[in-house]
Amino acid sequence: MYKKNLKRHLKFYFITDHQNTNISMLEQVKEAVLGGATIVQYRNKNFLPGHIDEVYEIKKFLKLNKIPFIINDNILLAKAVDADGIHLGQDDFSPASARNIIGKNKIIGISVSDLYEFENTDFSQCDYIGLGPVFPTNTKKDAKKACGLDFVSKITSKTTLPVVGIGGINIKNCSSVIEAGALGICVISALTGQNNIFKASKELSSALKISLPQIREKWKNEFELINKLCRFDSFNKNLKISAGDDAALLFAMKNPVISTDTQREDIHFRLSWQSFHEIGFKAVSVCLSDLAASYAKPVSVFINLGLPEYVSDEDVLEIYRGIDENLSIYNCSIGGGNISSSEKLSIDLFAVGEGSEIFPKRSEAKEGDLICSTGFLGLSRAGLEILDNNIEGYDFLINAFKRPAPKFFQSEILKESGINCVTDISDGLYGDLSHIAKASEITVVIDNSNILIHPELQRYCKNHNKNPIEYIISGGEDYELLFTCSISEFEEIKNKIPDAFIAGKAVRQRKDLIISEITGESFDHGK
Repeated sequence: MYKKNLKRHLKFYFITDHQNTNISMLEQVKEAVLGGATIVQYRNKNFLPGHIDEVYEIKKFLKLNKIPFIINDNILLAKAVDADGIHLGQDDFSPASARNIIGKNKIIGISVSDLYEFENTDFSQCDYIGLGPVFPTNTKKDAKKACGLDFVSKITSKTTLPVVGIGGINIKNCSSVIEAGALGICVISALTGQNNIFKASKELSSALKISLPQIREKWKNEFELINKLCRFDSFNKNLKISAGDDAALLFAMKNPVISTDTQREDIHFRLSWQSFHEIGFKAVSVCLSDLAASYAKPVSVFINLGLPEYVSDEDVLEIYRGIDENLSIYNCSIGGGNISSSEKLSIDLFAVGEGSEIFPKRSEAKEGDLICSTGFLGLSRAGLEILDNNIEGYDFLINAFKRPAPKFFQSEILKESGINCVTDISDGLYGDLSHIAKASEITVVIDNSNILIHPELQRYCKNHNKNPIEYIISGGEDYELLFTCSISEFEEIKNKIPDAFIAGKAVRQRKDLIISEITGESFDHGK
């Protein structure tokens, strides 16, 4: 979640002190963060199973306040609580082994105390170096000889990894560690050895020129939160009677069309990929896309939120800012919804639209029809891959994943052309072609030579030795419209939708074969 902005978080690194019995480690963390600490490591050499509840409480507090949570040494504990990373000593797991266990998106730090260790450590899987002890320290009984500021300068000139100095650092010497080349400082007793951890933390933050954070609390009162949400403009449009305690009254519709969709944390989105605003914005696009594929104009949505303890009122407001921004594009209202607690963040949307005289179906494809897309495919999958691997330089593809748009303009063109077989491409070309082929009892023959490839997808695949067709065939969440038509109908549609292309042709159903000439898989939202 934090690797992209890790350098910002490494400025002020706090490690819990299990030897201090006067204050719990949870309270240590809260006081340190309140005073400005930007990353926290849980270090407990006396860890017992009974401590696990405290570890979870620390994690919840830090996640709520957007601060990385690192576990010292204990790789199994880090995996069990889904910590943001692990810090390793020279005698612990190798960084490569740790990476295999905790995953590619987690943070791995490693301690280095002398030149021999530096020259003999494989840093390929590491994200930062904890260098020290810089000064003599009594906090760690096994601490090695102080390396000094000159050594800090020497090592920081030899590596591109961010370095944080640790050991004997306090308010008097912290600036000298930064001046020697370290990105940040790491402290234990400089806070826990003082009478007032918050005051000591605040003084260090001031010396490091770190602004104090606004501490967030988890969402508490459902009805107070709902009152805040009801202030958004989308609650006050296109409704005969706006949402009350139980329901809203919609204007009468001749052809009501209803659709629903769900967004689940770590399945459809990750907080490491998207902001809360972006999550809300995309949830609307995903749900309204089914209305576009049904030739229906959006009227109102109803929203159920499942909120975990690490989400604050402000986070929820950000979700709704994203929802409200997107709904305003389509003059669509929020008819109401519900809020409840949950283990992870979830958004369930229920959309109501005004349909037309035509209701397109997947089962309307006929032998001889062309199989077409209204636009480029594979962009969202590439964007997801780029985000997941922290690759720079492909903002267009990232935006395709984060901010898809339901294709209402294209839908109107298809409706005017009398197209009866339409579906949105949420499961990838292969997956949604399969839905049409099965429903219409046809076989689809794909012609790769006709498939349009977006220049940005082409550039990404060329630079990373990948095949763009694979992204187009098996990628999901592009939300273009897949439709069938005759060649004359396509030529007319192509004049109005320039990015439309022919993907293949429907032929007589072949035994045990629904799609020919390609192999692929449907995009799986359960992975």
